[in-house]
Amino acid sequence: MPATTPATLTEQANTAPFDTIYADAEGQLASVPWQHLDAAGQPCPCAALLAWLHAEAGTLLRPGVRVAIVGCGLGEDAKACVERGYDVTAFDICPAAVDWAAARHPSLSDSLLTADLLDLPPRLRGRFELVIDNRTMQSIHPDQQATAAAGCAALTKPHGIVLVIADIASSDDDTASRQAPPYPRTADEYQSLFASVGMLPTRTPDVFDVPGSLSGRMFRAAFHRP
Repeated sequence: MPATTPATLTEQANTAPFDTIYADAEGQLASVPWQHLDAAGQPCPCAALLAWLHAEAGTLLRPGVRVAIVGCGLGEDAKACVERGYDVTAFDICPAAVDWAAARHPSLSDSLLTADLLDLPPRLRGRFELVIDNRTMQSIHPDQQATAAAGCAALTKPHGIVLVIADIASSDDDTASRQAPPYPRTADEYQSLFASVGMLPTRTPDVFDVPGSLSGRMFRAAFHRP
């Protein structure tokens, strides 16, 4: 299993509720509420990510490029990207999640590490052609989401892409008043977060219905520096 690094003050503030859930789950997948599960109750990659990889990744990325998975959880999205030939680095702020992912996918253990999007290790900056943020942004308090968007941008090479998949806030959802995550935003707000760090969508973002999500709707967009 990968070695975990000592938590920074930023990590300590943001890790606790999530790491506790992973640790307390004691191997019970259903106890991790954000984990995608298939019909048999087994972890699976995000369907919205798989659809994008199948339909669009080939037009934007060369084969075998470096990919960063932000908030990798149990590693299913990372595994899906490795199976498509990408050079994957996957990280999560929660040591318990990283250790569990490595136990589930031993072949990925060298690609998994503990790191904080809000306080990135220098070795990760500017390395990746594709950065995947699958519902990590919404797990971060609104006061820090601009920093999270900057972190995603900082991971990319000059012409890199950040793929964001996230729940959309319902029209009556006062995200700022929530006392605990998730903190979803509107589609326009997600775009504004990345515009503030110089990244714009490669095309009109997708907004689609997903039964069981927070508002029943999801956001997906690939951002780049024009």
